Amino acid sequence: TQTGQKSDSTHSNIEPLSATAIKFEGKSTSAVPAHIVNIDEPLRVLFGHNARNEKPLYWEPTNTAKFMNTNTGIIGTMGTGKTQFTKAMVTQLYRNQRSNVNAAPIGMLIFDYKSDYVDDAFISATSAKKYKLFQLPYNPLSLFGDTPMLPIHTAAGFSETMAKAYGLGPKQQLKLENLIIEAYSTAGISPENSSTWDKPAPTIEDIWTLFLAQEKVEEDSLYAALSKLARFKIFESRPEKMTSLYELTDGITVIELAGYPPEIQNLVVALTLDLFYSQMQKRGKPEVQGDFRQITKMIL
Repeated sequence: TQTGQKSDSTHSNIEPLSATAIKFEGKSTSAVPAHIVNIDEPLRVLFGHNARNEKPLYWEPTNTAKFMNTNTGIIGTMGTGKTQFTKAMVTQLYRNQRSNVNAAPIGMLIFDYKSDYVDDAFISATSAKKYKLFQLPYNPLSLFGDTPMLPIHTAAGFSETMAKAYGLGPKQQLKLENLIIEAYSTAGISPENSSTWDKPAPTIEDIWTLFLAQEKVEEDSLYAALSKLARFKIFESRPEKMTSLYELTDGITVIELAGYPPEIQNLVVALTLDLFYSQMQKRGKPEVQGDFRQITKMIL
């Protein structure tokens, strides 16, 4: 494994890391030491050891003096330990979160394409919650924020995401957008009246029902997209069973995508990210103390 930071013309002087710097027992994350955390120190994650002098190399995600951007990529060929490295990183973040700014807990949302993060060892080590693509307890059509005409924006964003995932044409995209706006109206939600935005938003099931109630139902790509979402019951349809996605990602939350067609996987990820970012923006900026910026949520 190697690490480095690159500018337009220079490389940092970080040394190459040993490929076996972090060792695991099989596929268990229990080999990650449960160090006692010193809350006076910054949040640190052991990434590995210098191959030449065996000195530990730490990632400090809250330290803006060292890492202004916490976006991180883990790259390697098949079988080199990317998944086990990532499990170790997540486990350390979970165990060391008391060293976050103001000891704030860290929520992490994991999109698991290959069932890598649902084994008992990882779930036990991180106290993670896991969900399959069945009745996910949040609504991608829920409204968050104070943007004028918010229901219109949400309907347009949802329709655009569906169009990209299923190759919908402009007419199909517009039809879907109009169906969603109609569903908001049926639910008593008015784009012009923000006081109505707190009412329960329509669900995928509601959109599917409106689609089937049309005078002429064409079995096209829009039909296929909505029918799969509705028939697989991927998202919860009962408001009393739903929660805010931001609240759902309290702690480590794994959404297991394995076993579903790629278009369904990509659609769920895209819709979830859209909802996540809208809720994140409503929460405002993280707290900063000197060079240290609080982390509250992460996505893997």
